Amino acid sequence: MSYGKRNSWRNTLDGAKNMAAVKAIANWGTNYPAFKHWDVKGFYIPAKQEVRTIFNNYTTIKTAVEKEGEIRFFQSPFNLYFFGSI
Repeated sequence: MSYGKRNSWRNTLDGAKNMAAVKAIANWGTNYPAFKHWDVKGFYIPAKQEVRTIFNNYTTIKTAVEKEGEIRFFQSPFNLYFFGSI
């Protein structure tokens, strides 16, 4: 699948900017279903560097979130895979 003009919306630092740029493309919801899926309540597919930051700080994030008692992280093979917008 093509992403429109080559590199016309790709931002390695800011997934929210990628989401906004994709949403400006005609029929974006049909042509980019992953972006449509995440287009709820301010969520977006993170950019490459955002994923890297999450990955590099996973233990710290996990500890802080679990301390608050809101979410329990679990160990699974899927913890090692991330989907980024670039």
